Amino acid sequence: MNGKENSNLKTRYGITVEQRNKMFVEQGGLCAICSTELSVKIRASNKACVDHCHESGIIRGLLCLKCNSALGKFNDSLELVKSAVKYLEGKGLDYEETCS
Repeated sequence: MNGKENSNLKTRYGITVEQRNKMFVEQGGLCAICSTELSVKIRASNKACVDHCHESGIIRGLLCLKCNSALGKFNDSLELVKSAVKYLEGKGLDYEETCS
């Protein structure tokens, strides 16, 4: 176990490396939103991000960097996320056919 990583997780989220690793296993090593394969290695490009509520501090799960950043850009607002979905749907786009 890396002492610095454990210290960072404890300071930022109140969890240990072991607790993070347990979440990783429980999620099947995948991002909770897009199912991208994650890693718990320190310098991995697909390193698991600990997602948490910025108001309560409650940990929601592990996400890839893109999904974690997207939630952050929406300020964790369900209303903004719903608005974005409406926007995409309103443009007549079938996401699966045109954007993936």
